[in-house]
Amino acid sequence: MSAQYWESIIDALFHNSPDAIVYFDKEERIRNVNQKFSEIFGYTLEQVHGKNVNEVVDPENRMHNYASAEILQGKNIIRETVRYTKDGNEVPVIIRGVPLMLDGEVVGGYGTYINMTDLSLAKEQVSIYSHALEYSPNSIIMTDVQGTITYVNNRFTKVTGYSSEEVIGSNPRILSSGNTAEEVYADLWNTIKIGGIWRGELQNRKKNGLLFWESVSISSIKNVDNEIIRFVAVKEDISERKELERSNYYLAYHDPLTGLPNRVSFINHINRLLDDKGHKDFAVLIIDLDRFKNINDSLGHDFGDLLLQAVTERLQESLDSKSRVFRVGGDEFTVVYEGSQKLTDTAENILTIFKEPFEIIDRRIYMTVSVGVSIYPQDGIEVNMLLKNADVAMYAAKNKGRNQYVFYQTSMNERAEELLLLENELRQALEKEQLVLYYQPQIDIKTKNIIGLEALVRWNHPRLKFVSPADFIPLAEETGLIVQIGEWVLKTACKTMKKLLETNFPATNMAVNISVKQFTHQGFIETVEQALQEANLEPRYLDLEVTESLAMNDVEWVAETLHVLRRIGVTISIDDFGTGYSSLNNFRSLPINKLKIDKSFVNRVTFDQKDDAIVKSVINLAHSLNLTVIAEGVETLDQFELLRNYRCDAFQGYLFSKPVPEGKLNSLLMSLK
Repeated sequence: MSAQYWESIIDALFHNSPDAIVYFDKEERIRNVNQKFSEIFGYTLEQVHGKNVNEVVDPENRMHNYASAEILQGKNIIRETVRYTKDGNEVPVIIRGVPLMLDGEVVGGYGTYINMTDLSLAKEQVSIYSHALEYSPNSIIMTDVQGTITYVNNRFTKVTGYSSEEVIGSNPRILSSGNTAEEVYADLWNTIKIGGIWRGELQNRKKNGLLFWESVSISSIKNVDNEIIRFVAVKEDISERKELERSNYYLAYHDPLTGLPNRVSFINHINRLLDDKGHKDFAVLIIDLDRFKNINDSLGHDFGDLLLQAVTERLQESLDSKSRVFRVGGDEFTVVYEGSQKLTDTAENILTIFKEPFEIIDRRIYMTVSVGVSIYPQDGIEVNMLLKNADVAMYAAKNKGRNQYVFYQTSMNERAEELLLLENELRQALEKEQLVLYYQPQIDIKTKNIIGLEALVRWNHPRLKFVSPADFIPLAEETGLIVQIGEWVLKTACKTMKKLLETNFPATNMAVNISVKQFTHQGFIETVEQALQEANLEPRYLDLEVTESLAMNDVEWVAETLHVLRRIGVTISIDDFGTGYSSLNNFRSLPINKLKIDKSFVNRVTFDQKDDAIVKSVINLAHSLNLTVIAEGVETLDQFELLRNYRCDAFQGYLFSKPVPEGKLNSLLMSLK
């Protein structure tokens, strides 16, 4: 309901009350009176507005001790006394005074006058107030001055489980949980004994033993001689609010998936260590799961979440008491190691933790990690620098091949700065025509004839001469430039293929790698059609290579897009097969033509029995699905002979040719004859 609705309700209660009510500000000046006030005292609002309330109801100053002063001190007042009408007539009244508070500050007060001239009316009002107390939404307890309970209302019995008979005559400490400090109770009694109001929160215990929280306000009741005769406590059950606060606090400082302290907790923990003047040294280790994105893409985020929980459990079980684990990002954990001795042992232990596979649902997953280490104070004297340098070291570990740890060195920042400069220069590389395409032949394993080419982008950098794709392709992916670069590669490769066909070059197709971002970018299909149209190339000569992880990301949508491309007439290959944690059965619904075995398997096929078995199985199963199989990275005759024995269809690699620029393709063809 709207605030306007409640304002109208309050206004109606004020003006239609059977008792006289006056509202005054903190200067005791009247700001409003109701109709009953005018009837009893003979004044209209216009006649008393802005005047001192005591000068209105006691113009001859006969009473001296006024309730308004105590109300403005924040006290609740109930008192029998007399007041005077406009004509000077004495009116016996019961005054009930209530302070009006905003943001903890008294800004005025209400005085309610019950006209005792009509005793029956007074009794009726007493009954009303008694009923209001009994069925108040708040628990209410009254005690004598010694603290013995004399009254509890209906709400009290519902909240605590105690009946009124069980608690009347007892001390309120029957509810004590034992969790409240004695100093709190001492402050409570010291406040109310002098007529003050005590407000606070107490954790109490119900009759059944359950703990609960209450917001409590305790004030005194005085007689006509201003003597304290009762204490009244108004209490509200705030257990749900406290639980919500606890939950919000937990969520603010912990990762909801793993239960580990989060990035905020990590920063706070480091700052506490830095503030501890007696603390000598500690280290920050960043742990990043290698190729975790492939797992998420191929097996789904739910599976990835289960793996993160398993990693968390293993880290917590395996690290010693000097190490504290945090989750600071998606697949990134940090360990704060207090001390410097055995730091290398800790880093090596982290790698060892991941040697055993993870059993997730019905799958066995092997994981490796890259670990970067920074040490206080030599690698940073504040949290951001320590985290940044550990991050730099972690990326250095990835660049060195993953599955290792690296301690930060100042020279690493030079590498990071170089990559930042490289990113800025990459944005200009297309415009300045610094990117070129090289082409690696795909060879029929039986005839050794060229049957296709794979287009591979290279960067002729004016300053660095040659930049490895391993450096600039990840940059292009991260910055989104891969979409623009991929479009250029696609169009250039199609034009090259058209020219080669016109010279009777024997290649039957041009393979072009398509990145995840390029494939999922709006308008990708139109880009493919435009590239074919501009080159005047028949679609059957274009082979689009998509990665295994892309193919397993939202399979239905990927399948729909691939079917559209197949209807256009292009062929589809799955690149880097074996790195995406999927199986060939996952590809039954996809309109693919070829499968390329990742070179990491080919490299070990002649000496690793597991990889040998994998390659053989993939070839056989692919053939059963009518797929052409191409092996990547063939470098030795032993690899070639083994693949030929397994009836692999084609291969590419340094054994027959490195990637070459367009101008050397014809001479390459002559050398292979």
